Amino acid sequence: MHGSPALNQWVPFVWMGLLLLAAVFLLQRTYWKYLDELKDALGLRFGASTEANLPPSGSLAPEEEEPDSGVEEALQAIDELLKAGGLVKNAEALLSHTDSRVRTRVLSLVGHQADAGLLRRLALDDPDPKLREAASTLAGAHHEANDLLLHPDMVVRRGAMRGRLAQAPDDVQARESLRAILTASDTNSRLLALGLIQFLAPEQQSELLTTCLHSPFPEVVQAAVTAAADTTNPALTDDLLHLLRNKTVRHSVADSLVEIGAPALPQIKDSLTKESDGRYLQLLAQVCARLATPAARQVLVEVAQSSNLHARAAVLRALSSYATVPAEAPLFQRLVEKEMRLAQQVLHGMSSANAELRAALRYELKKGQQRLFWLLMQIYERQHILDAQRGVAHSAGERQANALEILDNLIPRPLYQGLQALLDTGRLRDKVQTFDSLLGPRSSAEPIQTSIVRRGSASFSAWTISVALLQWHPNPETVLYLHPHLLSANILIQESAMVVLRQLPLQRPAAFDQLISVYPDSHQLLMNTPHASASCVSARERVLLLKGTALFAETPENVLGTIVPIMKEVAFQPDQGIFVKGNLGNSLFIVSQGEVGIFDGPLHLTTFRKGDFFGELALLDAEARSATAVAQSPVVAFRIDQEDFYDVMEECSEVARNIMRVLCQRLRLQNEKMLPGVAA
Repeated sequence: MHGSPALNQWVPFVWMGLLLLAAVFLLQRTYWKYLDELKDALGLRFGASTEANLPPSGSLAPEEEEPDSGVEEALQAIDELLKAGGLVKNAEALLSHTDSRVRTRVLSLVGHQADAGLLRRLALDDPDPKLREAASTLAGAHHEANDLLLHPDMVVRRGAMRGRLAQAPDDVQARESLRAILTASDTNSRLLALGLIQFLAPEQQSELLTTCLHSPFPEVVQAAVTAAADTTNPALTDDLLHLLRNKTVRHSVADSLVEIGAPALPQIKDSLTKESDGRYLQLLAQVCARLATPAARQVLVEVAQSSNLHARAAVLRALSSYATVPAEAPLFQRLVEKEMRLAQQVLHGMSSANAELRAALRYELKKGQQRLFWLLMQIYERQHILDAQRGVAHSAGERQANALEILDNLIPRPLYQGLQALLDTGRLRDKVQTFDSLLGPRSSAEPIQTSIVRRGSASFSAWTISVALLQWHPNPETVLYLHPHLLSANILIQESAMVVLRQLPLQRPAAFDQLISVYPDSHQLLMNTPHASASCVSARERVLLLKGTALFAETPENVLGTIVPIMKEVAFQPDQGIFVKGNLGNSLFIVSQGEVGIFDGPLHLTTFRKGDFFGELALLDAEARSATAVAQSPVVAFRIDQEDFYDVMEECSEVARNIMRVLCQRLRLQNEKMLPGVAA
């Protein structure tokens, strides 16, 4: 080599080549070791071959899913295998993994590259319905899967049709299958059609949705509401507004109304101005708040100016999500003055009212205070008003004093004096004098009972109207105010209105003749059985029964009136079980008649009588009953179910606060009883 200079020149290059080959070998060996580790994580050890076939359909039966830690490791390994370029090669085997989350992840990454045969097997054999539908959607794009377009499994058929129509909207076989589905009226066909609604013409969408929104089957209605959000068809607004009262779908309905957007605002505004149900009004107002558009805000501002005070309260709360507009301050100042004049009228009415009506009006004043604070938030610094509102609601005197000081420094002095009078616990006569000095003497001497009956549900709660009706003295000039209450959907109002109607012919014949001449149907109402439940316990008696329990003793009757519609009357014979220890409980019972014994096995714990309640923990936590309840005589009781009670608590937070207070008192008493035993 020393004798050959040319050869010596090539020696370094030879060594470099050898080293390069060695490096390539080591890198390839490391790469295959890396892939083997990924396969270990995914359970893909195949021995000599890295290829594997999908196991027969029988082996795809559902198995226990791996622990979350193992699945997370497998999912991370899939991502690494994708980066390394080995995922497609091993996809068929990975799609037989025992955990559906792994199979779903692989299908989402490489399903579009899989052959039609593999996708077809997944669509037909995989135990996970969602994965079957995803595989069927991918398979539907292939003509080898034409039979899936008519498959009896709804999941498979929907997926195949979606995949085919997305790729070829005019595909003859897919369109024929879709037409067959639309002409069928069974539940499965309706659900299948709703799942494919984006492939229908607008008129077909409208017809299908209108039909399904009126279906007697809840699952069809729910699917139609969900589909309506995708179509954003304004023609469905009225149907959706009607369904907003259905508690099982109302949140989905609200979502659909938000998706429809501006075209739905006219009907929403109309419903807001006419409705008096607090929960319904809140849902409508929140739709406008979620839209967050100038048009939606304008609807809220216009409704705030209506005479419907319940709607005003709902929209003012919703307006708090929008920025204030200084130019609108005069508008809200006029509403403040209206609220102050109404408070003046209520205060004067309280001066001449009996204890029952005075208590009802006290609640109406509290609601007026809340509306005043929400109005002030549209005029002054919002956070300061909010802090003051929270402060005056606090039981501690120092907090209230601080809140009043905030108001004194923020709002005009006359307005502050009026608010201070409303918030003060002093004498009623002093409050009346304060308002008269600020606003001048009342312009009308109309009795408060007549004012309440005239203004009705747009301004007052059902209990206040009921009390006012029973104390009202109608004459020929005012008797026409009675008619709307005779037709009220609220049983508390209608029962009281019927009491007045039955008294008119004997006590006030002239007023009765005037009513019949203008509203002839009033005579027919008098002849017919009054609208009421089959119970002999009137709505008013139910309110008083609730008020007589420790659970609701501190809750105003106005609020208890909202519980009446969810009270279900139940009757039990002597020795009949009401519930059994260990059974799941979700209802509170209030005894109206008879006696109920509470037992723990053979041990008699206590007896409940008229006005007593039991099972109250079930209203907050549906757990197993801790004792057995048995009727010891003929029993009539009222049952309040947890789901219904939650709806009431959403609308009236004071109900939740009062029940928590009573339960805490009972727990504290129970702890005190246990202390001597603990000490011993």
